Amino acid sequence: MSSRGATTGAVAISWRTQRIVILTAILLQLAAAIAVADDALAVRDAWIRAAPPNAPVLAGYMTLENHSAAAKALVRATSPAFGAITLHRTQETRGIARMTHLPRLEIAPHAQLVFKPGGYHLMLAQPKRPLHAGDRIPVELEYADGTRAAAVFVVRREARDEPAHQH
Repeated sequence: MSSRGATTGAVAISWRTQRIVILTAILLQLAAAIAVADDALAVRDAWIRAAPPNAPVLAGYMTLENHSAAAKALVRATSPAFGAITLHRTQETRGIARMTHLPRLEIAPHAQLVFKPGGYHLMLAQPKRPLHAGDRIPVELEYADGTRAAAVFVVRREARDEPAHQH
């Protein structure tokens, strides 16, 4: 009987240890999955240019601020409102504008990176529904170190500092 009790006790300790290990692993995964940006990273003036309801692609703009002493690299953006989001830069050479896909965007320490029409932008592809001026769209930004930042982009007709286009 004593040997049987010892075996049962050993199994109980083993099961308890397994549960602790499993719960610890789950908590670590959850912590990694919901890591958020600290005060070192800030998103300002996030907006999406309004487009016709059937537009397959839109553009998102913002200012990213890095208040830390280390460079940060934006590597990904996601949103439930779009099928895909990629990082892009428009550059004009000899009067021809060309758009380039960027796998990552570096933000220097204590610096900011401005996304604006004719420059850096988020390419927002496959909108899940038509967007209208005033809509607020959640976007999650992910950095190379695993840090994530949630931002809300407001749909607007024009940038605040650009004149309305005449057609």
